[in-house]
Amino acid sequence: MMKMKKDMLRNFAVEEQRDILPMIDLNVDDRFTVRIVTSHDRVDLVQNSIDSHALCEKVSEVQVDWKIGGIEPPYSIAKHISGKANVIRNSQDFSSATATDAVILVADDLIFTCEELGRAFSVWKEVPDRVVGFFPLRHAKASWEKAQNGEGWLPAWNSHSKPINTHGTWDLEIVNINTYPYSIVTNRALVLHQIYLKESPLMRETLQLLPTNSPCREIVLSLRITKLTLKPPVVVSAHPLELRSSSTTFYRDERLREEKIFESSACFSNLMNILELENVPLENITYMGNDLI
Repeated sequence: MMKMKKDMLRNFAVEEQRDILPMIDLNVDDRFTVRIVTSHDRVDLVQNSIDSHALCEKVSEVQVDWKIGGIEPPYSIAKHISGKANVIRNSQDFSSATATDAVILVADDLIFTCEELGRAFSVWKEVPDRVVGFFPLRHAKASWEKAQNGEGWLPAWNSHSKPINTHGTWDLEIVNINTYPYSIVTNRALVLHQIYLKESPLMRETLQLLPTNSPCREIVLSLRITKLTLKPPVVVSAHPLELRSSSTTFYRDERLREEKIFESSACFSNLMNILELENVPLENITYMGNDLI
Protein backbone atom coordinates (compact mmCIF):
# COMPACT_ATOMS: atom_id res chain seq x y z
CA MET A 1 0.00 0.00 0.00
CA MET A 2 1.29 3.44 -0.86
CA LYS A 3 2.55 5.56 2.01
CA MET A 4 -0.01 8.25 1.17
CA LYS A 5 -2.88 5.77 1.61
CA LYS A 6 -1.50 4.56 4.94
CA ASP A 7 -1.08 8.12 6.18
CA MET A 8 -4.68 8.85 5.19
CA LEU A 9 -6.03 5.81 7.05
CA ARG A 10 -3.94 6.69 10.11
CA ASN A 11 -5.39 10.21 10.12
CA PHE A 12 -8.93 8.86 9.76
CA ALA A 13 -8.39 6.60 12.79
CA VAL A 14 -7.06 9.48 14.89
CA GLU A 15 -10.03 11.64 13.89
CA GLU A 16 -12.55 8.92 14.76
CA GLN A 17 -10.90 8.30 18.13
CA ARG A 18 -11.14 12.02 18.83
CA ASP A 19 -14.66 12.58 17.51
CA ILE A 20 -16.55 9.32 18.09
CA LEU A 21 -15.44 7.88 21.41
CA PRO A 22 -16.37 10.95 23.52
CA MET A 23 -19.90 10.76 22.09
CA ILE A 24 -20.55 7.31 23.57
CA ASP A 25 -22.43 7.84 26.83
CA LEU A 26 -22.95 5.22 29.50
CA ASN A 27 -26.54 6.46 29.84
CA VAL A 28 -27.88 4.55 26.84
CA ASP A 29 -31.46 3.77 25.84
CA ASP A 30 -33.30 0.89 27.46
CA ARG A 31 -34.37 -0.53 24.08
CA PHE A 32 -32.49 -1.63 20.98
CA THR A 33 -32.81 -2.05 17.23
CA VAL A 34 -32.45 -5.40 15.48
CA ARG A 35 -31.04 -5.16 11.97
CA ILE A 36 -31.47 -8.25 9.80
CA VAL A 37 -28.70 -8.66 7.24
CA THR A 38 -30.00 -10.54 4.20
CA SER A 39 -27.52 -12.84 2.51
CA HIS A 40 -29.38 -15.99 1.49
CA ASP A 41 -31.91 -14.60 -1.04
CA ARG A 42 -34.72 -16.25 0.92
CA VAL A 43 -37.80 -14.27 1.85
CA ASP A 44 -38.95 -16.97 4.28
CA LEU A 45 -35.82 -16.51 6.41
CA VAL A 46 -36.39 -12.78 6.65
CA GLN A 47 -40.07 -13.30 7.50
CA ASN A 48 -39.24 -15.77 10.27
CA SER A 49 -36.61 -13.44 11.69
CA ILE A 50 -38.99 -10.48 11.85
CA ASP A 51 -41.82 -12.59 13.26
CA SER A 52 -39.56 -13.85 16.06
CA HIS A 53 -37.49 -10.82 16.99
CA ALA A 54 -40.34 -8.29 16.79
CA LEU A 55 -41.99 -10.12 19.69
CA CYS A 56 -39.23 -9.04 22.09
CA GLU A 57 -40.36 -6.22 24.37
CA LYS A 58 -37.05 -4.36 24.29
CA VAL A 59 -36.89 -4.37 20.48
CA SER A 60 -37.82 -0.88 19.32
CA GLU A 61 -37.48 -1.57 15.60
CA VAL A 62 -36.56 -4.40 13.25
CA GLN A 63 -34.67 -3.07 10.26
CA VAL A 64 -34.26 -5.27 7.21
CA ASP A 65 -31.18 -4.61 5.10
CA TRP A 66 -32.95 -5.76 1.93
CA LYS A 67 -30.51 -7.14 -0.63
CA ILE A 68 -32.61 -9.88 -2.20
CA GLY A 69 -32.13 -9.14 -5.86
CA GLY A 70 -35.11 -8.86 -8.19
CA ILE A 71 -37.71 -9.29 -5.44
CA GLU A 72 -39.75 -6.59 -3.77
CA PRO A 73 -40.36 -7.01 -0.03
CA PRO A 74 -43.79 -8.65 0.38
CA TYR A 75 -46.55 -6.83 2.21
CA SER A 76 -46.13 -9.15 5.22
CA ILE A 77 -42.60 -7.75 5.67
CA ALA A 78 -42.95 -4.15 4.48
CA LYS A 79 -46.11 -3.70 6.58
CA HIS A 80 -45.39 -6.20 9.31
CA ILE A 81 -48.20 -6.74 11.76
CA SER A 82 -45.94 -5.73 14.67
CA GLY A 83 -45.52 -2.23 13.27
CA LYS A 84 -41.80 -2.53 14.04
CA ALA A 85 -40.43 -3.48 10.62
CA ASN A 86 -38.51 -1.01 8.48
CA VAL A 87 -37.09 -2.09 5.12
CA ILE A 88 -33.79 -0.41 4.23
CA ARG A 89 -32.65 -0.34 0.64
CA ASN A 90 -29.22 0.38 -0.80
CA SER A 91 -27.56 0.69 2.58
CA GLN A 92 -23.81 1.09 2.42
CA ASP A 93 -21.56 -0.74 4.88
CA PHE A 94 -24.39 -1.11 7.43
CA SER A 95 -24.87 2.67 7.67
CA SER A 96 -28.45 3.75 8.32
CA ALA A 97 -30.21 5.82 10.94
CA THR A 98 -31.57 4.17 14.07
CA ALA A 99 -33.67 5.54 16.89
CA THR A 100 -31.75 3.63 19.57
CA ASP A 101 -28.16 3.69 20.77
CA ALA A 102 -27.77 -0.09 20.51
CA VAL A 103 -28.05 -2.04 17.27
CA ILE A 104 -27.98 -5.83 17.11
CA LEU A 105 -26.89 -7.07 13.69
CA VAL A 106 -28.32 -10.53 12.96
CA ALA A 107 -27.77 -12.73 9.92
CA ASP A 108 -31.07 -13.64 8.27
CA ASP A 109 -30.75 -17.35 9.06
CA LEU A 110 -30.39 -16.88 12.84
CA ILE A 111 -33.17 -16.72 15.41
CA PHE A 112 -32.33 -15.67 18.97
CA THR A 113 -34.64 -15.87 21.95
CA CYS A 114 -35.70 -12.63 23.57
CA GLU A 115 -33.76 -13.70 26.65
CA GLU A 116 -30.55 -14.13 24.63
CA LEU A 117 -30.92 -10.74 22.95
CA GLY A 118 -31.75 -9.12 26.27
CA ARG A 119 -28.71 -10.67 27.95
CA ALA A 120 -26.38 -9.47 25.20
CA PHE A 121 -27.93 -6.01 25.41
CA SER A 122 -27.47 -5.91 29.19
CA VAL A 123 -23.80 -6.85 28.84
CA TRP A 124 -23.31 -4.24 26.11
CA LYS A 125 -24.85 -1.50 28.29
CA GLU A 126 -21.94 -1.98 30.71
CA VAL A 127 -19.37 -1.50 27.91
CA PRO A 128 -21.09 0.54 25.15
CA ASP A 129 -17.81 1.53 23.50
CA ARG A 130 -17.03 -2.13 22.78
CA VAL A 131 -18.67 -4.69 20.51
CA VAL A 132 -20.51 -7.67 22.02
CA GLY A 133 -20.70 -10.77 19.88
CA PHE A 134 -21.73 -14.41 19.79
CA PHE A 135 -19.29 -15.97 17.32
CA PRO A 136 -15.69 -15.46 18.53
CA LEU A 137 -12.42 -16.05 16.74
CA ARG A 138 -8.86 -15.93 17.95
CA HIS A 139 -5.85 -14.72 16.03
CA ALA A 140 -2.44 -16.32 16.07
CA LYS A 141 0.95 -15.63 14.63
CA ALA A 142 2.14 -18.47 12.43
CA SER A 143 5.63 -19.65 13.23
CA TRP A 144 7.76 -19.34 10.10
CA GLU A 145 9.39 -22.70 10.75
CA LYS A 146 6.07 -24.41 11.47
CA ALA A 147 4.39 -22.74 8.54
CA GLN A 148 7.14 -24.05 6.27
CA ASN A 149 6.63 -27.53 7.66
CA GLY A 150 2.84 -27.31 7.47
CA GLU A 151 2.53 -27.74 11.23
CA GLY A 152 0.12 -24.89 11.91
CA TRP A 153 0.47 -21.88 14.18
CA LEU A 154 1.80 -20.58 17.46
CA PRO A 155 -0.48 -18.69 19.87
CA ALA A 156 -0.06 -14.91 19.88
CA TRP A 157 -0.36 -14.61 23.65
CA ASN A 158 1.79 -15.40 26.66
CA SER A 159 0.97 -17.36 29.81
CA HIS A 160 -0.88 -14.34 31.25
CA SER A 161 -3.12 -14.08 28.18
CA LYS A 162 -1.68 -10.72 27.21
CA PRO A 163 -0.84 -10.04 23.57
CA ILE A 164 2.79 -10.06 22.54
CA ASN A 165 4.34 -8.49 19.46
CA THR A 166 5.51 -11.00 16.88
CA HIS A 167 6.07 -10.90 13.15
CA GLY A 168 4.94 -13.21 10.38
CA THR A 169 1.71 -14.54 8.93
CA TRP A 170 -1.53 -14.26 10.88
CA ASP A 171 -4.01 -17.11 11.25
CA LEU A 172 -7.60 -17.20 12.46
CA GLU A 173 -9.36 -20.00 14.28
CA ILE A 174 -12.90 -20.61 15.56
CA VAL A 175 -12.90 -20.54 19.36
CA ASN A 176 -14.52 -22.78 21.93
CA ILE A 177 -15.76 -19.96 24.15
CA ASN A 178 -15.71 -22.15 27.24
CA THR A 179 -12.00 -22.86 26.92
CA TYR A 180 -9.93 -20.35 24.99
CA PRO A 181 -9.38 -16.58 24.92
CA TYR A 182 -10.72 -14.73 21.89
CA SER A 183 -9.91 -11.47 20.16
CA ILE A 184 -12.42 -10.97 17.33
CA VAL A 185 -16.14 -11.50 16.72
CA THR A 186 -17.81 -11.92 13.34
CA ASN A 187 -20.66 -9.70 12.19
CA ARG A 188 -22.90 -12.76 11.86
CA ALA A 189 -24.47 -11.51 15.08
CA LEU A 190 -23.22 -8.70 17.30
CA VAL A 191 -24.27 -5.72 19.42
CA LEU A 192 -22.67 -2.32 18.95
CA HIS A 193 -23.33 1.39 19.33
CA GLN A 194 -25.16 2.89 16.38
CA ILE A 195 -22.45 5.53 16.02
CA TYR A 196 -20.11 2.83 14.69
CA LEU A 197 -22.54 2.20 11.82
CA LYS A 198 -22.60 5.77 10.59
CA GLU A 199 -20.63 6.77 7.50
CA SER A 200 -16.96 6.34 8.29
CA PRO A 201 -14.02 7.32 6.06
CA LEU A 202 -11.86 4.73 7.85
CA MET A 203 -14.45 1.99 7.22
CA ARG A 204 -15.06 3.09 3.65
CA GLU A 205 -11.41 3.20 2.67
CA THR A 206 -10.66 -0.08 4.45
CA LEU A 207 -13.48 -1.89 2.64
CA GLN A 208 -12.30 -0.47 -0.69
CA LEU A 209 -9.00 -2.25 -0.13
CA LEU A 210 -10.76 -5.59 0.38
CA PRO A 211 -12.26 -7.56 -2.52
CA THR A 212 -16.06 -7.60 -2.62
CA ASN A 213 -16.15 -11.31 -1.77
CA SER A 214 -13.41 -11.14 0.86
CA PRO A 215 -14.27 -13.21 3.97
CA CYS A 216 -12.51 -10.56 6.05
CA ARG A 217 -15.47 -8.26 5.51
CA GLU A 218 -17.15 -10.28 8.28
CA ILE A 219 -14.59 -9.18 10.86
CA VAL A 220 -13.74 -5.65 9.77
CA LEU A 221 -16.30 -4.08 12.15
CA SER A 222 -14.79 -5.88 15.12
CA LEU A 223 -11.24 -4.91 14.18
CA ARG A 224 -12.16 -1.30 13.44
CA ILE A 225 -13.69 -0.91 16.92
CA THR A 226 -10.66 -2.54 18.51
CA LYS A 227 -8.47 -0.14 16.51
CA LEU A 228 -10.35 2.84 17.95
CA THR A 229 -10.83 1.66 21.54
CA LEU A 230 -7.77 -0.56 22.01
CA LYS A 231 -10.18 -3.01 23.68
CA PRO A 232 -11.23 -6.53 22.70
CA PRO A 233 -14.84 -7.54 22.05
CA VAL A 234 -16.97 -9.28 24.65
CA VAL A 235 -18.72 -12.60 23.98
CA VAL A 236 -22.10 -13.72 25.27
CA SER A 237 -23.04 -17.37 25.12
CA ALA A 238 -26.16 -18.17 23.11
CA HIS A 239 -27.67 -21.02 21.14
CA PRO A 240 -29.51 -19.38 18.26
CA LEU A 241 -31.74 -21.42 16.02
CA GLU A 242 -30.11 -21.73 12.61
CA LEU A 243 -32.84 -22.02 10.00
CA ARG A 244 -32.03 -24.81 7.55
CA SER A 245 -34.16 -26.73 5.12
CA SER A 246 -32.43 -30.04 5.89
CA SER A 247 -29.56 -31.61 7.79
CA THR A 248 -27.67 -31.77 4.49
CA THR A 249 -27.64 -28.00 4.07
CA PHE A 250 -26.77 -27.58 7.76
CA TYR A 251 -23.56 -29.61 7.47
CA ARG A 252 -22.80 -28.06 4.10
CA ASP A 253 -23.07 -24.56 5.52
CA GLU A 254 -21.01 -25.52 8.55
CA ARG A 255 -18.29 -26.84 6.27
CA LEU A 256 -18.43 -23.70 4.13
CA ARG A 257 -18.16 -21.53 7.23
CA GLU A 258 -15.08 -23.41 8.40
CA GLU A 259 -13.55 -23.07 4.95
CA LYS A 260 -14.33 -19.35 5.00
CA ILE A 261 -12.49 -18.93 8.30
CA PHE A 262 -9.52 -20.80 6.84
CA GLU A 263 -9.57 -18.50 3.80
CA SER A 264 -9.79 -15.49 6.11
CA SER A 265 -6.27 -16.14 7.36
CA ALA A 266 -4.89 -15.01 4.02
CA CYS A 267 -6.73 -11.69 3.96
CA PHE A 268 -6.47 -11.20 7.73
CA SER A 269 -2.77 -10.43 7.51
CA ASN A 270 -3.54 -7.81 4.88
CA LEU A 271 -6.34 -6.34 7.01
CA MET A 272 -4.05 -6.10 10.03
CA ASN A 273 -1.55 -4.28 7.82
CA ILE A 274 -4.23 -1.93 6.46
CA LEU A 275 -5.33 -0.97 9.99
CA GLU A 276 -1.72 -0.89 11.24
CA LEU A 277 -2.45 -3.34 14.04
CA GLU A 278 0.64 -5.10 15.34
CA ASN A 279 -1.62 -7.21 17.51
CA VAL A 280 -5.09 -7.14 19.05
CA PRO A 281 -5.94 -7.59 22.74
CA LEU A 282 -7.46 -10.81 24.03
CA GLU A 283 -10.46 -11.38 26.28
CA ASN A 284 -11.05 -14.42 28.50
CA ILE A 285 -14.52 -13.58 29.84
CA THR A 286 -17.64 -15.14 28.37
CA TYR A 287 -21.04 -14.24 29.79
CA MET A 288 -23.23 -17.29 30.41
CA GLY A 289 -26.71 -16.39 31.60
CA ASN A 290 -26.33 -14.46 34.82
CA ASP A 291 -22.81 -15.75 35.27
CA LEU A 292 -19.51 -15.29 33.52
CA ILE A 293 -16.62 -17.66 33.06
